Amino acid sequence: MSKQLSLVDQIPLGVQIEEHSTLDTFHIGSNEQTYCSLRPFLMDEKQLMLCLWGQTLSGVTHLLQAVTHLGIQSGKHCIYLPLKTVKDHSSEMLNALDQFDVVCLDDLEDVLDQRDWQESLFNLINRFRASKKKLVVGMKQHPAQLEIELKDLRSRLNWGLSLQIHALNEQDLKQALQEKAHRQGLLLSDELANYIVSRAPRDIRSVLNIFEKLDHASLVEQKKLTVMFAKKVMNW
Repeated sequence: MSKQLSLVDQIPLGVQIEEHSTLDTFHIGSNEQTYCSLRPFLMDEKQLMLCLWGQTLSGVTHLLQAVTHLGIQSGKHCIYLPLKTVKDHSSEMLNALDQFDVVCLDDLEDVLDQRDWQESLFNLINRFRASKKKLVVGMKQHPAQLEIELKDLRSRLNWGLSLQIHALNEQDLKQALQEKAHRQGLLLSDELANYIVSRAPRDIRSVLNIFEKLDHASLVEQKKLTVMFAKKVMNW
């Protein structure tokens, strides 16, 4: 009993999922199929495993947290756990996840260089399949492309549905930017939206953070949001 308690205590339950990381706030872009698959996955008793994969900042983490929100809203006991935060702990801590109905594991690659973690993940998948619980795993590559020493783990990861998350293109980023401005009662011109997107890092978080910075600066300085103002504030 004491061992189980210690394993539970190792899980960083303080890891907070972002309140805004929901399906409603996800900018779909070319991810309509994936977006439309998440609610049915949680409802379908036969689908027990889902792999979401895509490059850094493509939206994998957002959707894993959105699934966690959905599960909680439906009355299920859920947890979102980024594996990079626990990779230095004993892999046996995964045994404590059996208390949950839905487990969303992020950053799978961060633990795959350790044989004990591979074996513990393999066992977790088997236990969840046997108990009809749901496991959602986030990674940067398709499961078939991962470097995994334990071949049985590779085969288990291919048991479920694998969906790629595509990063937003320039037009998607521009639309997301203008939609956010509209929600805040602002009209963001095409010229300024194009200017921001063309100079910002190509991910939605960076683009929206830049907009927040510009919006705050315009309020402080009582200036209208223009290309010239953005150029000055961002030092572009």
